[in-house]
Formats: sequence, structure tokens, C-alpha cells
Amino acid sequence: MKIEIYTDGSSMHNGKDNCYAGWAAVFYLNGKEYVRYGHLPAKSSNNKGEIYGVLYAMNMFKAKKDWQIQIYSDSQYVVKAINEWRRGWEQRHYCDVKNMELFGPLFDAWDQHGNAKISWVKGHKGNIGNEEADKYAGMGLRNIENNLTTDTLDVKICNDIVF
Repeated sequence: MKIEIYTDGSSMHNGKDNCYAGWAAVFYLNGKEYVRYGHLPAKSSNNKGEIYGVLYAMNMFKAKKDWQIQIYSDSQYVVKAINEWRRGWEQRHYCDVKNMELFGPLFDAWDQHGNAKISWVKGHKGNIGNEEADKYAGMGLRNIENNLTTDTLDVKICNDIVF
């Protein structure tokens, strides 16, 4: 089975001590759209929201080793971290790598699954999955609960974040 997942992050007061963030993972399975999103308390950042969206998605499906996971992110930081920079970081023993508290678990989940790919998608350009992820990352940022469940949409805020 192949699953497509769109992730996103957003933040307020990025770069400041009072920065907080939202994250989202939107996935499509058996013709239905599902959404998980949440809030990261201060001191967070936009990058942490972006990373957490991918981490959450990987944790949801890491046991499904026979599934092909395709993640789309508008964060070149996260995509390049996974596809390009990781091996160099490993050689330097992750010295001076920011956000390792999230990248470490993300890399572990990525390796455990073994059949995942991540690709960059240009944000805010009409890609439906990316636009949905952006919308819900914003809701997570504002810590808005939406427990809507219908035949086609399962939306859930997830506040189980532990750093």
C-alpha cells in the first residue's frame, strides 16, 4: 500500500523566547483525508513545527513496514536534513546540529520503517494537501480543537507532545 502525507509547521514570534508553533500531518488513505495537528509550547520555532509534523507522521506508520510512505513538505530544511545533510551530520557525531531532540527520534523512526521518501513541495501554490496541512498547522499554532468526524474526514488535535 502507498500513502501520501503532507506535513507543515507554523509559528508565532519565531526566533524569540516566547515563540510557539503548530504542526500538521494530512494523509490520504482509501480515498479519505485524515488530519492530525497540534501545538508546541514556547520555546519552539517554525522549524520545530515542520520537523514535528514529519516525526508524527512517521510514528503513525513506522510499524507498517510494507507500506510505501511518501511525505511532502514545504520545508527545505526538513527535506534536505533527511535527504542530504544527515550523513554528514552523522560523520560529525551530530555536533552543533540544531533541533536534534526532534531529528534524533525522526531519524530513528525513518530507519525503523525503511520504506519512506520525502519530497519538497512549493508552499502556498494551490497544492491541496499542502494547503490543508498549512491550514491545520495554523489551527495547531492557535491550539484550536476540531474533533470533526465524518465519512470523509477525521480531524484530531494531538497534544501529546513531549520533548
